[in-house]
Amino acid sequence: MFPTRDTESRRLPRVVVTFALYSEFASWRRPGGFSKQTFQQVPIYRAQIGRADVQVVFVGVGCRREPNALRTLLIGSDVCIASGLAGGLTRQHRVGDVLVAAAVMQGNAQELSSDRELVQLAEQCGARRVAHFFTSAAIVNSLQDKTRLGANADAVEMETFHVFRQAAEIGVPAVAIRAISDASDSTIPIDFNRCIGAEGEMDWLPAVCEAARRPLQIPRLIQFGAQSSRAARNLTQFLNRYISAAVSVGNSR
Repeated sequence: MFPTRDTESRRLPRVVVTFALYSEFASWRRPGGFSKQTFQQVPIYRAQIGRADVQVVFVGVGCRREPNALRTLLIGSDVCIASGLAGGLTRQHRVGDVLVAAAVMQGNAQELSSDRELVQLAEQCGARRVAHFFTSAAIVNSLQDKTRLGANADAVEMETFHVFRQAAEIGVPAVAIRAISDASDSTIPIDFNRCIGAEGEMDWLPAVCEAARRPLQIPRLIQFGAQSSRAARNLTQFLNRYISAAVSVGNSR
């Protein structure tokens, strides 16, 4: 499933996995055996999973981090997995569910597709197949906006379309896999749009100040943090199984 594009010079297929933030990846670091490296002044994490060379890179919320590191990693790679957490847009998806999308949409109605074989394998590994993710320019938090977007997509996030576009330009097969951190009928207790830095990093000082101004929302904020942690664990456990299975399928062909 993950055949190398250059078997003469590199035996292991190279898999690039993107997350917006380190917190989405943290639960995978130790059990996955990842080591921290620096690539073009950007921290990446690298491990061998099965017979795959896996490289994790953080693109920032909204893919705001300088794109050259991701672009260079994708050159010579065999597969790109656009991953992370997402907000649910339909009632059938619960917190912690892992979804694989056949395609991703952006606000201007553009659409990019996941690789079909990678989607099929994700479904076989236990992910729920959906038609679309929607890549938003901002964090979607109102029930009205979730209902509106839910007419055409199953989950909302802020990076996948941008990652897919770079992968498509280089010719790397890509797949979109996300875990639900907040359900369609719930809202995030504070406005995290005010807490995102210029390169898509999360600035926690504004978040703390926002929570301090609304102390009655602190229990809900704690609950959201617990939900996000559970979703991230489910996601990274799935990715570990998925990559191992994909390499096994590829080696059997």
